[in-house]
Amino acid sequence: MFYQTSLYACPNCKNERIRKLTELPRACPRCGIVNIRSSILIAATLFFLDALLFNQGIIAILTLITIVLLRLPMMTVALYKKDAILLKNRAVRTGIYAAMAAMVLGLNLLNNRHAKNQAEIIITACQQYENKHQKFPDKLEDLVPDFVTKVPRAKYIFGPFGKFNYWIYDNKHWVQYTYLPPFGRFYYILEEGGWKYMD
Repeated sequence: MFYQTSLYACPNCKNERIRKLTELPRACPRCGIVNIRSSILIAATLFFLDALLFNQGIIAILTLITIVLLRLPMMTVALYKKDAILLKNRAVRTGIYAAMAAMVLGLNLLNNRHAKNQAEIIITACQQYENKHQKFPDKLEDLVPDFVTKVPRAKYIFGPFGKFNYWIYDNKHWVQYTYLPPFGRFYYILEEGGWKYMD
């Protein structure tokens, strides 16, 4: 099938290339205007997955490794070619992914600190409950409203790992939250005291 073609000029760097008239304008192979928009969208999606859903930081770490092994050498090539537009494009896209990775790791760190602080509040409330009732609560909801206004969240993320777990096992009461889903769990036994780590 025969396709008509036209000369397409990038509005940013004026780079020209032949394209089919039936095609939508794609990213310029030189400066990649559209690629910057797609990089923002991809970075936002990865941020949501890694910080708010999985809450692991693995995607962020892999992104930083990719920056060091791939994107920085690509910037060096553009610098060697003395192509300022290409260098700027690659630097901006690298910065987008680097910012995403830093935000993921920073938010995960804040969430884990928040979980530890809220766990201490729960533990204190359980001890106050025990002083008043001569036993620990059967569930965290028993602390409301006399000792806490509501049961706090461990982390502000989606999924089951944003909540505290509380259970009774072998006549002991456990408070637990997940530091690094799905494993990496910290727990506190009220009868024994002191934080411990499993998995």
